[in-house]
Amino acid sequence: AQRVMLTRDPTSYHGITDPTLVQSRRILFWQIFQLDTLTSLHNNLPPLIKLDEFDTALPVEVVQGQLNPSLCFLNAKYRFVLLLNELCSQSKKGTFQGLKERIVDLHACCTGSALSLNSYSQQQKEANALTPYEAKFIEWAVYMLNTFADRACLLLHLNIIKTSMPILMRRHRLWQQESSSRGMEPLDPIIMSRSEER
Repeated sequence: AQRVMLTRDPTSYHGITDPTLVQSRRILFWQIFQLDTLTSLHNNLPPLIKLDEFDTALPVEVVQGQLNPSLCFLNAKYRFVLLLNELCSQSKKGTFQGLKERIVDLHACCTGSALSLNSYSQQQKEANALTPYEAKFIEWAVYMLNTFADRACLLLHLNIIKTSMPILMRRHRLWQQESSSRGMEPLDPIIMSRSEER
């Protein structure tokens, strides 16, 4: 992607005017970006493509006044992937400032996309132009759009836990060492709190 300059927008940087070529280059870049981000998330590594290393715009989802349902869904998914990329980049540092606000923004974006898809579906039904395949796709896409913000929130919390576990384990070992140096039996604070409740 970087070698063939897909990271630079085909219109503003390359000056490409053919709308089909512009759309193809944008979709190709965002698919590569998604693959890189999901691979880094799966392998617990920082992504190769960082947020400040590209300016490629999202694909156009309305062409000649007509919404493309696939691109409407993909653009919302790419926004989810942007958030995941940022999460992967920041998880090693243990800093997650601003991610909660961006999850709220993602929720608003996905809600808007779901509304657009439902509106498109209704218009196509009224015109008897909605195929069963398209109706199923829109139903599935709306369902998926409603999960992206929740999934991002879960991943954020998992990363917070993952980055804080070494600190908690270190505190627990120090606490055990201190207890044993005083000649006391090391007690588990969780077990102690449960026995106090009884």
